[in-house]
Amino acid sequence: MTISSSARSPMAGAVPRPPSSLPPRRELERSLLYSEKLGIDLAGANDDACFRWFLASLLFGARISETTAKHTYAAFVQHSLTTPSKIIGAGWDFLVNPVMREGGYVRYDGRKSTQILRDCERLLADYGGSMNRLHDAARDARDLEERLGAFYGVGPVTTNIFLRELRPRWARADPAPLPIVEELARELEVDLTHYKPKSLLFTRVQPRPLRSSRVLGGVSRAGYYRHFGPHASARDDTDLCDLIQRIALADRHCGYRRVTHALRRQGLIVNAKRVLRLMREDNLLALRSKPFVPRTTDSRHGFAIRPNLTRKMTPTALDQIWVADITYIRLAEGFVYLAVVIDAFSRKVVGWALDDHLEARLAIAALDEAIEARNPVPDSLIHHSDRGVQTPARTISSGWRRAASPSA
Repeated sequence: MTISSSARSPMAGAVPRPPSSLPPRRELERSLLYSEKLGIDLAGANDDACFRWFLASLLFGARISETTAKHTYAAFVQHSLTTPSKIIGAGWDFLVNPVMREGGYVRYDGRKSTQILRDCERLLADYGGSMNRLHDAARDARDLEERLGAFYGVGPVTTNIFLRELRPRWARADPAPLPIVEELARELEVDLTHYKPKSLLFTRVQPRPLRSSRVLGGVSRAGYYRHFGPHASARDDTDLCDLIQRIALADRHCGYRRVTHALRRQGLIVNAKRVLRLMREDNLLALRSKPFVPRTTDSRHGFAIRPNLTRKMTPTALDQIWVADITYIRLAEGFVYLAVVIDAFSRKVVGWALDDHLEARLAIAALDEAIEARNPVPDSLIHHSDRGVQTPARTISSGWRRAASPSA
């Protein structure tokens, strides 16, 4: 971010009071809300208006200029993408181009499109696409902020932007002014305590110090929020690490998402990315357990092993080479095992058997069925299988030996 030498950055020192032709108090009370500038009527707090303001808040909450955010919101309106279902129906590619490109939102177009789609999907899944249902489901102001913070990519800045203008409309919308706003209000000699927190006048006055100062300093709104916003101290990280270690060490297969949910159930407002960073630094990332896969081949036995007779053979007709194998089928509770015999020329299953064990009689039953079905000429084919204990030469019956030569 570059600041011209003729303008003093508010990040470098005190913020100068902006010139005004009106008395400061009257000027502040006449300020237009961002929602009013965008043509969003929040007076009735209906679902359509609340979602449109939520969409605008997602755009304003990024490190992007106010003008770009306004133009991008206008592009959503122009393409009639003002409901969760319509946005999901448009898809990621359409959001990136033309919607984001038309608004000039090119720096974070892919990331922001992903965020908006995921948040629309969650809103539909959890609250039927209704922001008012989200509000009604919250127990209090803190719970409402936590529910908003659970959306993908929604942090304290976006939450504050969204709830600030709904403060007079929603009973549980009562976000505390950000520290940057309070600091600038003192610099500009604006007494925020003069107004009732749930009043429309307070909603108009609260963001105005920030709006006036950033114009003079040439700093973006989002940059102001993040520079002066509260930052986690090293002590905060230490305390959080202690809680993470207790959860992670209790279950070494618990990933950062489950750890984050566990922390939130304890009443902490914590971001999953922060939890992932701290777990990675402490080498507490989950150990991935391999899923259980039954072994169907056990070649550690004392039976004679036949040579592979099919190594350089290519079947030219039926019943020259039969290939046998055993696999498992996963059921709701446990496994069953399937033994099959396939003709190598036609790739047709000529025999099979299904049971809940891996004994040699399973493979024998499949081969017996194949012999009965095909009735091959004695000594005319090769029975090829792996070297598992179910199909060694010692288990071959006299009927098998007359029909086929075993091969492994």
